[in-house]
Amino acid sequence: MLRPCPGRSPRVLGVHEFAFGRGRRYGTILVDVETHQLVDVLPDRSSETLATWLRDHAVAEVVCRDRASAYTRAVKEVAPGAGSARLSPRPTECALDRFKSCLQAQFAAGHTNAKELYGQICERGFSGGYSTLSRYVRTLRDGTAVPAPEPIPSPRTISGWIMRLREKLSPRQAVELERVRLAFPDITEACNIARAFTDLVRNRRGHLLTESIRQGEQCGQPSIRSFAGFLRQDLDAVTAGLILAYSSGVVEGHVCRVKLLKRSMYSRASFALVRARILARP
Repeated sequence: MLRPCPGRSPRVLGVHEFAFGRGRRYGTILVDVETHQLVDVLPDRSSETLATWLRDHAVAEVVCRDRASAYTRAVKEVAPGAGSARLSPRPTECALDRFKSCLQAQFAAGHTNAKELYGQICERGFSGGYSTLSRYVRTLRDGTAVPAPEPIPSPRTISGWIMRLREKLSPRQAVELERVRLAFPDITEACNIARAFTDLVRNRRGHLLTESIRQGEQCGQPSIRSFAGFLRQDLDAVTAGLILAYSSGVVEGHVCRVKLLKRSMYSRASFALVRARILARP
C-alpha cells in the first residue's frame, strides 16, 4: 500500500540524494524528520525538481539537507525564510632514516654483521644499496652515529590528537602533540582554530559562528581559509544547524533502506517502480 503524498510539506522536511545505480543517476528522497515517515521520492537531484515540489506543497519551516548546491539553491529560491539545518607533507627523509632505530637496537643487542642487518631491513622494505648500510654500520662501530630521529606522527594521528578532548589525551599523547606544535607553528595555528570550532559545534554555540569564520579567513593555512569561506556562503544554514535540534540522521536511515531495495531489483527497475516500492508501507 502506497503512502499518500501529503498536500503540504511537513513542518521539518529532510532532503537527501540517493543513487539509482552506481552513481550514474541520482534521485531525491523526502522525509518528515519529526515523524520519521517518508514523504515522497523525486526522479533526480536537480534544484528545479526540488523547487517545483516545494512550490506545490506548503513550504516547510525547517529543511534538513546536506551540502549539495542544488538543494541549497532550491531552498533559497522557494523558501528563503525557512531554517536550514545542514550536516555539519611529511618532511622528506633519507631512505635509511626510518630503519635507523631498528638498526641501532639490533646493533646494541649484539647483531653487528652488516650483511645480516642489510638482509633484515631489505625484508622490511629498504630499497637502498648495501654500501649505504655499510657506511652507517661503520658509524655505529665507531660510536659516531647520530641517534635515530624520533618517529614523526602521521597527519591522521596528529589530527586525532587535535580533535580529541584534552582530558582524553594520554600523558604521552599530550607531550607528543605539544612537541609537534612547538616544531611546526602552522600546526599550532590550525590546532587552536580547530579546537575552538569543535567546541562551538559540540556545545551548539551557533551565535559564535561568525567570529569563528572570521578567524578561519585570517588563518595562514589555505585549506582553513577555503573552509571558512565555504561556511560563509551558506551562513544561515550552518548557523541553524548549530542551533536547531534537527539533523539529517532520519533521512540517512531511509537512504539505507532505499539501497537495499535497489539491490533487490539489480538497479534495473523504472523510476515508477522504484518510487512505488520506496513509498510502500512496510
